[in-house]
Amino acid sequence: MPPPENIELLTRSGSSAALPEPDAFALSSSDDDDDDDSDSDSEYSYDSDAEARLLQRRRYAYTKKRPSASTTRTCPWWVHWVSRLASARTKPRSLRRSWPRYIARRSCQLLGFVVYSVLLVVVFNALLRPSYTPVQYPSSWHTLDESVRKGGGTNPPGYWKLLPGEHGVQKATASGRGNPNNERVFIAANIVNAELIEQEWGVRVMELMDMLGPENVFLSIFENDSGLETKKALHSLASRIKAHMPNAGQSIVSTTLPFSGVPRVKIPGGGETYIKRITYLAEVRNRALLPLIGAIPSLARWNQTGHPASKTPTHEDIGDWVSHPSTYTRIVFLNDVVFSPHEVLHLLFSTNGGDYAAACGIDYINPFKYYDTFATRDTDGFPLGIPFFPYFATAGPRDQILATSPEVAVASCWGGVIALNASYFLREKDPIRFRSEKEPYWDASECCLVHADIDEPTKTFINPFVRVAYDRTTFNWLPFVRHIERSFALPHRILAWALGMPWPGLRRLEKQGERIEELQWDGQKWVQVVRTAGKGGYCGSRKLLVMNEHPAPGERRWKNLPVPVPGV
Repeated sequence: MPPPENIELLTRSGSSAALPEPDAFALSSSDDDDDDDSDSDSEYSYDSDAEARLLQRRRYAYTKKRPSASTTRTCPWWVHWVSRLASARTKPRSLRRSWPRYIARRSCQLLGFVVYSVLLVVVFNALLRPSYTPVQYPSSWHTLDESVRKGGGTNPPGYWKLLPGEHGVQKATASGRGNPNNERVFIAANIVNAELIEQEWGVRVMELMDMLGPENVFLSIFENDSGLETKKALHSLASRIKAHMPNAGQSIVSTTLPFSGVPRVKIPGGGETYIKRITYLAEVRNRALLPLIGAIPSLARWNQTGHPASKTPTHEDIGDWVSHPSTYTRIVFLNDVVFSPHEVLHLLFSTNGGDYAAACGIDYINPFKYYDTFATRDTDGFPLGIPFFPYFATAGPRDQILATSPEVAVASCWGGVIALNASYFLREKDPIRFRSEKEPYWDASECCLVHADIDEPTKTFINPFVRVAYDRTTFNWLPFVRHIERSFALPHRILAWALGMPWPGLRRLEKQGERIEELQWDGQKWVQVVRTAGKGGYCGSRKLLVMNEHPAPGERRWKNLPVPVPGV
């Protein structure tokens, strides 16, 4: 309300006179004071209405400068905070004396505002916009979920660590409950971690085999020269599988794959030769497939002699053979990861209704970081962006992930767990095998090249509902990350733009059969050659990863050699 006007004080004689300045914080007139002051009575006579108007005017002036407590309580705290930030005024002289403190204070306020905003977005996404949680499974997946539930769900992990009937533990589930159509599945692995085999990995593999049905599954593990502890762990796993699932096929081989006969590459300088790491890994993966494909793969194609690959394989080399391999419809490759058997079932049978050439999960090295960037390419051959959600810097797969699609189309992937259509590996003409690039200073993941050879980009998918991790702690964090990961989308896009992603590969746009003129290393120097492009140019880059054939204690079994600079 406006301040009252025409405030008037009267003396005894009736003339107007100014009163002494009253206390601006007075809450009552002097008439209300219990003490009687005769001097005051003799000098002044008060007009009570005028005095009340004066006090009201003083209070009004005070409240204009400082909001009342009731007003402060009415408005949210952040309204006053923003108001003070927007209307702050500092005298120029004062500002000149204290501008560092002023800037620091405003910076802290701005930082606080940003932190509160980020927390608000994270909480909003966690409560209302989670990503790839079980409640978001497509409706077509519910049939498999119901089949598992009716079959008793999952067994406690402790059940698979014991022999049947030991300590009174009894099985309460139906075998094959996760495989309604009784499809036959070949599970392959190259695992060396003894602790994982004994604990997380081993019990989860056995649970997966039980869900698929022992008579429908074959487990093949090929371990190469990883030490006595790994051999003991694999032997223990084989014994438990035999006791619990005598009808399940298994080939668990722990041996030494010699370096002899494997092609070598020559590097500059003294002419040293090395075995390419990818060449060796490709052979190890093929050995895990050996019981299904029934023949020694890569090494035999190189026509080497004096090497076990040129001889008829024995039981010690390959374990048991698969009977009627043509009846197997799916191949699952498992890394040394912690995984959910139930999610692997959905990877196998629910991804695109089971119609795929390959379907991959996503592997995490920590609760936020996608690990397998070496093998993953989008449908245009671009690699990943920043390796956290939504992973891709290109719009196609990024938009599919933000839409919670269970099938994100890609050119290649691996993701710690992959389901493959077995027909590509069992066909008579040009069956698919893992391989490496022969060119010395050009390397590509065998897990990417296998997709290039299958060459079905419209039937290759990442299924982000399926997530695995390389340790139990990370795996336990993944359900929480699903609830907040949408908050990462904007920072991911800004960082990818700032770094110029996606980064193109040197041979991303090459087509098989094209004639390409370029520099290549001939073993001594760089020379200009004309090369015929093969499959999978988008997979590779200029590098040379080689095996460390005589590692010292604590050293890795492979190393990255520098690429010589052309013209030097």
